[in-house]
Amino acid sequence: MSLRFFSALFALAAAGCGEDYVRIVIEGSAQDVSATPVGISISVYGGGEATRYDYTDTLETRGSNVPSSDSVVTFSDGAPSRVVVRAKVTTPVTWGADTKLSLPAEGSTVRLQISPGERDVATNARFDGGDGTTATVFRGGLAFAWATLEGLKVAELRQPDANVSAVTRERLLTSDPGVSHVRIAARPGTSTFASDSYAVAWRDGGLETHLVIVDSGRTSSTLSLGTSDDVQLALARPGLAFDAVAVLRKGSVLEAQTFTIDSSGEPVVLATPTPVLQSNPVDQIIGVVTTADAFVVGARSAEKTLLAKSGPGGEGYLEATLDGQARAIARSIDGNLVFLANDLGGTLSLESHFAGDLAPAGGFARFGKLPFVPEHPRARVSISECAIAWPEIRDDGSGLVDLRVELLDDNGRPRSSPVYANIDDSGDHYSPTAVCVSPTRAYVAFFAEMPDNPVTGTLRVRRVPSDLSLSASNTE
Repeated sequence: MSLRFFSALFALAAAGCGEDYVRIVIEGSAQDVSATPVGISISVYGGGEATRYDYTDTLETRGSNVPSSDSVVTFSDGAPSRVVVRAKVTTPVTWGADTKLSLPAEGSTVRLQISPGERDVATNARFDGGDGTTATVFRGGLAFAWATLEGLKVAELRQPDANVSAVTRERLLTSDPGVSHVRIAARPGTSTFASDSYAVAWRDGGLETHLVIVDSGRTSSTLSLGTSDDVQLALARPGLAFDAVAVLRKGSVLEAQTFTIDSSGEPVVLATPTPVLQSNPVDQIIGVVTTADAFVVGARSAEKTLLAKSGPGGEGYLEATLDGQARAIARSIDGNLVFLANDLGGTLSLESHFAGDLAPAGGFARFGKLPFVPEHPRARVSISECAIAWPEIRDDGSGLVDLRVELLDDNGRPRSSPVYANIDDSGDHYSPTAVCVSPTRAYVAFFAEMPDNPVTGTLRVRRVPSDLSLSASNTE
């Protein structure tokens, strides 16, 4: 793939006769990107080949109502049939956009509407390989939990869309440096995403599992749940017979422990642990979600996906066995559907099931090829009520890992075009957590690996662009 870069004024005239080329137009009307000159980086890659260029320009109105800057990329014979086009605009806040383009481009124009990129939450995060869940909704904003070399930290971000909004109330829940398998979950509202409560579970260096509740700003005492190999966590909507459920894996056996939250914000054990999926040895817990009247556990065996529904005392218990290797589980906004991100022969699909009887609900969508086997620590897929995020190996020959994210409708079907969650393209990005603050307002938190250090890095979060229609094309 060859590259020639031309200024906006001479772009179309300079493309050589007979050459295949594409005009790339960067559009953005926010004052941050249109008031002064900005640094612009364009990357085009595919089939193990890549090209990149950087220039400085001011986004100005040029024959349209939207301030823009444009350039041209030409393609030589033998270019791949499909390439990725990514743009990064550098201001005090990084902006970006991307698309996938089929070749030959035949002089087409690609318009990239840039949106704000990711922001740092913590620069001292530790990736422990425990497939941690790092973010959840809290009071219209976000709450985070992550492992560090000092122990386990939590913090809150009340206005995640504001550039000047700071991460607040960062505090250490435990100083154990061996913390792993960190989980955080919020209480779903009856009709909204607002939540005044969230819970954090983790496993310490001695394999003991712990639980803390943050309710209306109060942090509970730490409750020990016993030793385990893994833990998954969910909170229930107000009005159910239980407030929280933790599912522990002990070898190939699963136990579900339910809790209530008392008037002082303390977790209270509700009943003896409920055995789950006793007839099936389990290799991994995928997750647990609460529905309108119960909880549903997703797990994986050597060859199958397993679902189990139960009330807090085991009432209404039922199971379902599915093909594929499930990677993530979530509930619909109303709690009547269970969404399952499933690995079917290396292809990521999303299935929906009725929460009442776990029967298929008819929803099915394919999202892309998965780059890792399910057991790989960087293979985490995340799904929430309105978004799904998954890893993708960059097709430029570098082998680096990016994250893709796509918005979902109420039934778990795609309602937007997928985008890269990370604008930054240096190093690996993985372990996403998709979070919904409203049906159309989603965020994805993820881990950005430090160069030459696969253990520590930066915890980042980005709002998922919501103006990318599934049917709209940005190619003219």
